[in-house]
Amino acid sequence: MIGSEEERIFWLVVFVLEAVVIIFCNVLGIVIFTRKHHHFKPCLLLTNQCFADFIMGIGVFFYCYDLMNNRLEYNPDCTKMNDLLRTIIFMLPMPASMYSLAVIALERAFAVFFPFRHRSLQTKHYRYAILITWLTSFITTICYVISHCNAFNPQVVEISMLVFMGTMSMAGMTIMFSYVSIYIKLKFFPIFQNNASARKQIKLCRTLFIATLASALTLLPMGIITVYSQLHCGSRAVITCFPGSVHYTALVILISNSFINFFIYSWRFPEFGKDVKDIFVGIRMCAVQVDANPQPTRKTKPEQGRGAAVISRL
Repeated sequence: MIGSEEERIFWLVVFVLEAVVIIFCNVLGIVIFTRKHHHFKPCLLLTNQCFADFIMGIGVFFYCYDLMNNRLEYNPDCTKMNDLLRTIIFMLPMPASMYSLAVIALERAFAVFFPFRHRSLQTKHYRYAILITWLTSFITTICYVISHCNAFNPQVVEISMLVFMGTMSMAGMTIMFSYVSIYIKLKFFPIFQNNASARKQIKLCRTLFIATLASALTLLPMGIITVYSQLHCGSRAVITCFPGSVHYTALVILISNSFINFFIYSWRFPEFGKDVKDIFVGIRMCAVQVDANPQPTRKTKPEQGRGAAVISRL
């Protein structure tokens, strides 16, 4: 799959840097949204989104480990438990992120169409939604692993693939239907935009829609080559159908989905951007304070004795 050792090292460096950026950005996002969820409960969903992307960063490190050791060959028998666990860790955040976006879209639609009932939602309702998101993601990931293993019955493999594709498609349709409904509501019923709270909800909807659209665009290249490989290459493994540079480029774009939202939030949410700046300023001030205030040195006894001797001589 990889043409040369230099090419392998190049992509290894790219993935390591991308993993570092993902982990760093999402740790900041988790810290900021965790502070705010007591005042704004939808921040729980955004925190969950950041957590899913954070796990993706960890999964990328596992992928880098396999890349470093030339262990990316397709294993259709799925006999090695370590390989299965790494595959699950790498794949789990993808449906988790997709389903989180779907839950966020549903929550925004509920806020627009039923604002008074939306205000009565409690923290536990958001936690239940997050729990369902992760349970569904785990089931979807298991179906993906089964669908790529020849060790299972062909009928089981086919059913698993249908479940995987069906749940992911339903999540995408939920996102599209929710934001189209929100657009129709805001376009043809402008009376909804009269109060300040409604305008805040509208801005949040637009920002989350931009983030969702950006995520969809990052999925597009890998989706195209995956569908092409299924139709024309006669193999379940994408890596056996395309040159390494094509596959890795699409994968880098796909993984960028896990940190692109951070920059969109910083751009669209002034408070979020301010919190990010405050964190960096705080870190810088701590570093400057440590450098400017070294530990005080104590006077040594010989110096004190010497001074006393001089005085006694006088």
